Amino acid sequence: MKEEVKEKLKIIEDVWNDFIWDNKFCRNQINFSAESKNNYFGDILGYFYDTFDIIYEKKSGTEHAENFASHISFLQSIYVQQDFIEEMLILFKTNILKGDLKLDPNYSINREIRNELVGHPFRKIDSSVISSTVFGYERDPDIIAYLRYHRDNDFKCEIIKVKIRDIIKRHTSFLHTYFDIIIEKLKSVTARYSEELEGVKEKIETVSFPSLVKIISQKLKPFLENTFLYDEKSIMEIYERRNEHKRYALVHESFLNDLKKRIWEMQEDCHTIFTKLIFTDNHTERPLFDDEFNLIKIPIKIRAGRKKASYHHELGKLSTNRQLKEFDHFSSLLKAKSKNKTVISELERMRNYLYNDVEYFSSYKLISKILKEDD
Repeated sequence: MKEEVKEKLKIIEDVWNDFIWDNKFCRNQINFSAESKNNYFGDILGYFYDTFDIIYEKKSGTEHAENFASHISFLQSIYVQQDFIEEMLILFKTNILKGDLKLDPNYSINREIRNELVGHPFRKIDSSVISSTVFGYERDPDIIAYLRYHRDNDFKCEIIKVKIRDIIKRHTSFLHTYFDIIIEKLKSVTARYSEELEGVKEKIETVSFPSLVKIISQKLKPFLENTFLYDEKSIMEIYERRNEHKRYALVHESFLNDLKKRIWEMQEDCHTIFTKLIFTDNHTERPLFDDEFNLIKIPIKIRAGRKKASYHHELGKLSTNRQLKEFDHFSSLLKAKSKNKTVISELERMRNYLYNDVEYFSSYKLISKILKEDD
């Protein structure tokens, strides 16, 4: 039971991180308030995961004190998760309020048990006593037993025994119900965002490049922020200089190609994020026979000839470390491997512009393309 509800919570968490947290369009589809900018939802997720074990792990205590402490933490954890669900329903704009939750017996029965035992064991309205409760001496950790004295029963003693598994069953149904409602809401958010991305894709070929960058900053801002040279200032400088040298033209072309690829990936994620499969095995079994029961030939690995020079290590170092000493070391290794005059020239240029992102990475991009073709 626990794993099923955790998987649904993980879907909600992934949508928050991938589509809502830094996406203005998706934010506008929910109640993303000033408090949301502090990522209090991240705190809710943390508390959810921390309290799952308290609720679902079987207890084995035999002493009254152990069971007393265990049952209090158990009931309080359910109460906290109920409050989190209420907050999430508001955050994700489901139009479900606390009054609606009170009509759900999977919510109200468990909440009343908690309130009687933990929240308000002695209840009064004005000066009138309503009820009082006290934990019973039940040694079975799977049962919560308590004595209740209620005005509706003329304060006669009632012995109440509640099975833990029944409380868990109700709570699990409660979580499934409202996680499903939230997920359906998020599906509508990502579906609308996919339509927005389709509009961006259509504009790639129809609007001016400066206009396109403005549109991306509104609809796909992380694309501009998370890649060297794709920030708005840098890519506009490169666009203005695209006819000056092929290194700038290459970055401009890569920007458009990467944009199309990213839009396609995001549109795919809009759907697949709700249907991610978890594989527990790390290998795939291959059949020995085909459909006609003929033995399938297994390809035999043949020792390869002499490998071509590989530049991946050096290029990786030059892309992440721009200290002069390290640059000279790894660029000299590249020069020793490649005699391409353009590569050597661009490496010298990178050294001269070690701390200028536009010049450094434009040259790096050109070198990478040349060496990839030679690889």
